[in-house]
Amino acid sequence: MQRDGKKDSGLRRTLLLLILTAAICIPGCKGCSCRSEPVQKKTAEELLKERQEREKRKREEEAKKKPLRQLRYASLPHGPMGPFPKLGEPAQAACYLKPGHWSALTFSALANNFDIVGNLDLAAGRQTPLPGLPFTMSTRRRAAFSKGQAKTLGTSFYLPEDSPVSMQGTLDARRHSGVSLGLLPPIKRMPYYQFHFLVLARYPESYGYLKKLDCVSNTSNEHYRLSLISPGRRTPLPNQSLFWTTMAYVLWDNAEPEALSLEQQVALLDWIHWGGQLIVSGPETLETLGASFLGDYLPATGEGTRELIASDFDEINRHWNLPIRRMAGPPLRPIGKWSGVKLKMHPEAEYVPTTGDLVAERRIGRGRIVVTAFKLSAEELVSWPSWDGFFNGCLMRRPAREFGQNILGIDLNEYAVTWKGGGADSRFDTEWLTRLRFFSRDVGRRSTEIRVATPAVAFNDTMGGYPQGMSPVAADGLRPVQVMNYGAWTDFNTVADAARAALSDAAGIEVPDRSFVVWIVAGYLLVLVPLNWLFFRMLGRVEWAWVAAPVIAVICAIVVIRQAQLDIGFVRSETEVAVVELQGDYPRGHVTRYSAYYTSLGTGYDFHFDDPGAQILPFSATGKPEANGLKFRESPQRVRYEYGSEVNLADLRVPSSSAQMTHSEQMLDLGGDIQWLEPAPGMHRVVNRTSYQLRDVGVLRKTAEGRLMAAWLGTIDPEDSADLAGRWQPAPGEDEARGPWPDQRSAAAETGPGAAAGTLSLRPLLELAEKADGMEPGDVRMIAWTDEPLPGLDVSPSAPQKRHLALIVANLQYGFGAAPEPDNNTRFDFIQWKPVFREGDHD
Repeated sequence: MQRDGKKDSGLRRTLLLLILTAAICIPGCKGCSCRSEPVQKKTAEELLKERQEREKRKREEEAKKKPLRQLRYASLPHGPMGPFPKLGEPAQAACYLKPGHWSALTFSALANNFDIVGNLDLAAGRQTPLPGLPFTMSTRRRAAFSKGQAKTLGTSFYLPEDSPVSMQGTLDARRHSGVSLGLLPPIKRMPYYQFHFLVLARYPESYGYLKKLDCVSNTSNEHYRLSLISPGRRTPLPNQSLFWTTMAYVLWDNAEPEALSLEQQVALLDWIHWGGQLIVSGPETLETLGASFLGDYLPATGEGTRELIASDFDEINRHWNLPIRRMAGPPLRPIGKWSGVKLKMHPEAEYVPTTGDLVAERRIGRGRIVVTAFKLSAEELVSWPSWDGFFNGCLMRRPAREFGQNILGIDLNEYAVTWKGGGADSRFDTEWLTRLRFFSRDVGRRSTEIRVATPAVAFNDTMGGYPQGMSPVAADGLRPVQVMNYGAWTDFNTVADAARAALSDAAGIEVPDRSFVVWIVAGYLLVLVPLNWLFFRMLGRVEWAWVAAPVIAVICAIVVIRQAQLDIGFVRSETEVAVVELQGDYPRGHVTRYSAYYTSLGTGYDFHFDDPGAQILPFSATGKPEANGLKFRESPQRVRYEYGSEVNLADLRVPSSSAQMTHSEQMLDLGGDIQWLEPAPGMHRVVNRTSYQLRDVGVLRKTAEGRLMAAWLGTIDPEDSADLAGRWQPAPGEDEARGPWPDQRSAAAETGPGAAAGTLSLRPLLELAEKADGMEPGDVRMIAWTDEPLPGLDVSPSAPQKRHLALIVANLQYGFGAAPEPDNNTRFDFIQWKPVFREGDHD
């Protein structure tokens, strides 16, 4: 019984434990009603936020998986872009490339998982095709990224005129196999008629109003891309001047000059000397720049402050204030007194006419620096309705314009802008949009046809025909327009054609023909056997003939090498025609080399420049951009332009018994400048401060009356000079076939008109340099040549036969040009006048 009682108590305890466990697991009741509350629906904003959060987490996870995270890629110059994007955000991009020009780029990235060391390659598409050549190219630079650290690299890129808009890049890492990253930066193609307008200012936002000026940027012309920059630790500007070819104007307002690197300072000076326009806003800027690298080039310095009142602008108002709808427009009237500066003029500077001595300018080479006695961001100034015309004519020095109703548009408030007296398509004329010119690039430049969009309402025959100067509209709504792409790299202008002809006539090896080979072998055998034996037989020493035989063999071999100009077992020759363009009183020159390399055996050539601003590509042998010379099913050869602290063109293959040409350009210090002095009125002198002997020097000068005068100086040695007094003679007219110095040029084989076959001649290039159709009153040009080799380019392997000639074109002086003219009217004749400067323009 006792045992049964124990069993019952154990069973009861087990059942009780099970009941307690079940009670714990059962959820409690929520009130009397056991019904659950309905689930609340989320709003659309909450759902969108959740989706964005999920997408962000997904992007971050994907970004962590990639070996390299792209942060930013941009072309130079560009405005502020802010901090690097956060993890998961897309990379920043501001890539504006102009076809035909070399562009400087920056690429920023961060290695996620490990250090990456490799090469960054950029190309238009998979490879960049080169016009008129059986070559494609890519740009390469070395790249190294440390894990977890952002790094910015500078590189360059050449976009040919007919290349696709897209740009592709790869980063091939050597340290970790399998890391190959494809880059697809979005590229925006700048039109041929568009250039950069750069503002360097301590407070660049105060120049936001420039976006509303027709002379700088508007929806109908879009002549300039405006970049507002406050120089800092890394000012986003190219370091080399040959990457400034898309830059037309720089406005400087009290920015610190030390913020520009030494390379950027030199590039800016090069750019000004070849046609860049620098606008300096006074008065603080004059003090800032006075002791800087620009101090010696300013048209005026400050002699203390002055207060400008309304009467100081009377002359400006008389000449530049234009009526609006045939009614007097509001004049420029400062509210109160403006803070200005007293200008102390440089001897080579002048006041801009009709500015009341408030604006001074000075020619610096082909370029110009203009400075104002007042600040260019004053509110009353930029709200003046005629400010756009004043800015266009006086500060930018462009021709007068004409505003008209846009009869091709729907909105009656639209207007069109053309050059005064030009046709409807004259707004695409780039002659006055930029003054940057290079002799080797822009003399005899061929125009490029572009297709431009037509406004909404086409102007057809039922409406009275097309406006004067406008080309017909095609079926797709686009019409062709001819545009000059000034400053662009080209192989297809008259200078390139002349160099190509000179190289084609002179390049190659003087290989002996069959008759020469037969006669030289016969002569060798005759001397070695019968004459050798007969000579020593007469001396009674026939046994000495065996000793003389090796000596005779060596002498005959030397004669063969000298006569045939051959290198034993391997043959190479190098022929170079260069164009050196100089600006007066400036030691750096723009050097363009056209070179031909001949080889009897297949050879790979490497080209090296210590100068990171040098540019080099293969040179077309045909002069036709559409003819690439490829045979059926033949693939183009790939060449690589390597950019970094130095420049290389690697492994240019030249087939056996053929020649390949190259075209290279760089800015080179020639050891000194060429000076144009006037010790006494009307007495001129040329001083050669360069390291080169100037041969057959001639000088052309266009007087203020427009007459062309010529003077022959002969040879000028380094550190020597020549006076021109009594040497001036009237130059022949442009319609005459002979040049200004036909007898003197014919005296030298290098410059004569009838050079023999195989002679390297500068005659075609000299004829281009001696044409004065582009000279204006006050211009002085010197033409000379030298046969001394120019430094800067190393070619491997070196050729035993080398011939070098260089044409020297020195622009010793430029005139100021005609006085600026006001526009015919203003845009406010067609739209409602509102102040240009309004709240929000600084944003």
